[in-house]
Amino acid sequence: MSPINYQCFILPKEALSAFLDFQEKWPLYLYILFTEENRFEIKSVESVDIDCIGNGCYSLALSVSPIVQKEMPINIFQQKYPDTLFFRIGEFTQEFLRESWLFSLKINTDENASCLWKRIKNILSKSMCKGGYSVYIPTMKKKYARTLRYTPAVLKYNMNGGLCLPEGGNNIIYELGLVEAE
Repeated sequence: MSPINYQCFILPKEALSAFLDFQEKWPLYLYILFTEENRFEIKSVESVDIDCIGNGCYSLALSVSPIVQKEMPINIFQQKYPDTLFFRIGEFTQEFLRESWLFSLKINTDENASCLWKRIKNILSKSMCKGGYSVYIPTMKKKYARTLRYTPAVLKYNMNGGLCLPEGGNNIIYELGLVEAE
């Protein structure tokens, strides 16, 4: 089965809430991965102060089997746990929100886990609003972006002046909730 690759705008606490719901619905293990210098620090959700993760910049990981909670290089982690669903949560401040990325690895070995990851991606996708414009800042040229995905809370954040930025780079902003002129 092909890997998951889904980008969207979601507030950090919304992402955690969704993954906690998935963990309740299916027998899954949920971890928070903090990245430092190309290494993961792996923590269980229970061991993290939830109020401290409201600014994003971490990954959530769902797994069908337990993960050893110790620091390790990212590439070693991915080799050791190829059947993990990752949700890299974008940075969130009062001024801006960076895009988040839901993904699984191409080297997955568990077909049942892959099917479940696809199901979770579809559930998440159905909860999203879609459409808007990408704005190239140097020229302020707008281009309709029908593939933009975001939660209603992010739409409200954007409409109230919060900037939505791509995961990498600073020369594009997104205007959400707008439809293409016909």
